[in-house]
Amino acid sequence: MVDETAPELRRPVLERPPGRANSLIGRLILFGTLVTLVAVASSVLILSVLTRRQARSHLVELLSQNQSNARDLQERSLEELLWISALMSQSPTLRAAMDTYRSEASASGPRRADLLATVGAEVERIRTLMGKDLVIVTDERGVVLASTPPQPGGEGGAGSSLADSSWMRQVLDPDAPEAHPIFGLMARGDDRYHVGCVPIAMQGFVIGTLTIGDRVDAGWFEGRRGSLRSDVALMTGGRVIGSTLETGSLAPALADAAALNPASWMTSATGRSAGTATTEMPPAATVIVSGEEFLAVPISMGTDDKGQPATLLLLQSLTRALEPMQHSFLVALVSCGALTVILAGLAAWRISRSILVPLERFVSFVRSVATTHDASQRFRESGLTAEVETLNDAFGDLLDSLQEREKLLMLHQREELIRMERLKESEKLASLGRMLSGAAHEINNPLTAVLGQVDLTLSDAGLPVKSKDRLEKARKEAHRISALVRNLLKVAHRDTGERRRMDLHQILRETLDLRKHDFNAAGISLTFEPCDKPIVLQANELELQQVFLNIINNAFDALKEMKEAKQAAGQLEVTVRTGSSAGRASVTISDNGPGMKQPGKVFDHFYTTKDIGKGTGLGLSITHAIVQNHGGTITAQNQPTGGACFVIDLPHEAAAPQERLAPVPHPLLAGPEPKNLPAPLQLETALIVEDEPTVLEYQMEILRSLGASPVGARSADEAIEWLRRREFQVIVSDMKMPGGKSGADLFAWVGNNLPAMTGRFVFVTGDTANETTQAFLEKSGRPYLMKPFGLEDYVQALRDAQTLAPVG
Repeated sequence: MVDETAPELRRPVLERPPGRANSLIGRLILFGTLVTLVAVASSVLILSVLTRRQARSHLVELLSQNQSNARDLQERSLEELLWISALMSQSPTLRAAMDTYRSEASASGPRRADLLATVGAEVERIRTLMGKDLVIVTDERGVVLASTPPQPGGEGGAGSSLADSSWMRQVLDPDAPEAHPIFGLMARGDDRYHVGCVPIAMQGFVIGTLTIGDRVDAGWFEGRRGSLRSDVALMTGGRVIGSTLETGSLAPALADAAALNPASWMTSATGRSAGTATTEMPPAATVIVSGEEFLAVPISMGTDDKGQPATLLLLQSLTRALEPMQHSFLVALVSCGALTVILAGLAAWRISRSILVPLERFVSFVRSVATTHDASQRFRESGLTAEVETLNDAFGDLLDSLQEREKLLMLHQREELIRMERLKESEKLASLGRMLSGAAHEINNPLTAVLGQVDLTLSDAGLPVKSKDRLEKARKEAHRISALVRNLLKVAHRDTGERRRMDLHQILRETLDLRKHDFNAAGISLTFEPCDKPIVLQANELELQQVFLNIINNAFDALKEMKEAKQAAGQLEVTVRTGSSAGRASVTISDNGPGMKQPGKVFDHFYTTKDIGKGTGLGLSITHAIVQNHGGTITAQNQPTGGACFVIDLPHEAAAPQERLAPVPHPLLAGPEPKNLPAPLQLETALIVEDEPTVLEYQMEILRSLGASPVGARSADEAIEWLRRREFQVIVSDMKMPGGKSGADLFAWVGNNLPAMTGRFVFVTGDTANETTQAFLEKSGRPYLMKPFGLEDYVQALRDAQTLAPVG
């Protein structure tokens, strides 16, 4: 029966539908050809754009070099003018003629024609020597004494005045800090000249001016094009007065470009003052002239007679420079496209014959198995490709193990993901603990020295009251820093700290007072709106203050950055409100700043939007932990009207009638009251092991006031050298020191070599939250001090050491 049905099952499976196969082959050939053609065309197009951009960059660089050359030419012209002025001032003939003419003019006497003739002869000589088209000499008032060539009708000739010219006024300006040459454009009849004007000085006084120039004509423009290797155009007052291109089509294009960015075309090209060379490269611009694209760079040519800026534009044709490249790319695109069509067609035909046809037969077989649900069938046909053979071999195994394998894989991936997340969180917390431990040590060392010096100063009976009050304030703030460092260590080690009944409103007022000055200085409003009812909490004051400060500080940074970027339309403000309902207290801190980018992630460890070095991403995560430890919740969201909003919800207690609570001063915040030094202990020798010089000196000063003779050591090795030489009644050692040996290592060495002196140790540490340090201190049984420590704490630790092991 199996033999009879098997042919029937195989017949429709192995039969190949020729129409469908041919359709797939045709579509494959067409698709492969189109994809390849599009890829080649896109590559050529991208390469064309990149090459065009690179060519444009080179052209801009060339224009920049031309502009630099033009400036060099101007500077050389200035040097020539200065040389001519010095030469003229030293000419006996000219000096005598101008000095005599100046004297007769001041005496209001008749002017001598022979003097003007002498000046005219000198002017003609200068024009011949310099090869200039125009030379003019004026007196100190701008009146022309001589000019060459003569102007028909006498306009601009001897006796006329050039004092109204903008460039002449600048040369003769008596308020100018120093005489300097000026460039400009001069109109003389129907001609225009590019002139340079310099003062003529004699014995420190300006007695006249010298103006030389070249006629701005077709030869002048062709000379500029030849020397600058680009077309040029001359503009004055926003109007084109000459060019190597067709002026009729150039003028509208340049007028449109100047209207788009007048600062780039006119003001930037004009320079520091009219007629002087600029030191800053004006920006290049693109203009279209008669359908041709040009790069244009302006160069200042000074001002004209009316004071309007004159600008020389260097024009380099991008269209002409890129035409050969575009033609080459077009030829390459057509050639590559034709070759691609042929190769893609051959490749698709070959692939279809070797892979597609056998694969289509295999797919038909798989469908027949899915239809009959007979997994015992096997696809047996000769001439299969390696790809189809591989599929056929894997098909049987796939049906048996796919579902079970998929379940096992998903379970394994889920477990691996959970394990990795826990490992990352553990590593983050471990890194945080190490970082905080080192930070606590580095902060508490200088803070100990500060508090020590303050305590020693406060112990002076003759201290003025005003100075004492200031030191008390400094002492209180220093203790507050110490408390915040310890509180941070507690949070990192999941220590909630001691809690008391306290007034929430009072905590908020004191917190806001800490930042009010910074807000006022930055022009940002900080407003507190308490509710009518008193709110009493069972909480840790410093932890809550840290919560409020973290949020307010973040708001301040965001608003300040917004204000500095000039993105604020009105008054920037931060508002703090409180509320009370059904045994729950709420604190809402909102601002009208830019808001938060991802409100749902602000409480994650190490999440921050600030620049590197400006934020660690730990502030709000610690805030979240503190609020949770107080039995509360905290949420963050952006307001519909703009700005961020934090809502803190905390449980509160009912206030007793007439009860007025104020925050109970934390002993670490307020610090012990300074008192006079107690009676000296029975100490004569002491060894202080401390790597911080200021902390070491502070301890030694305390011991000297107690009548002891202390010795200081900066490391454990140095302390060991002292202990080998002599005996000490007390050893005060820091836990963390440089050199590879800690206070614990020093204690171990003393236990092995001088066991009788182990009972004389007092330890000093900056981080008792460190598990290793805490375990050692408990095991040693010796008294220890937590940095920063006060004078009384230090003396008490010495008394404890004396009680545990009497000093002998």
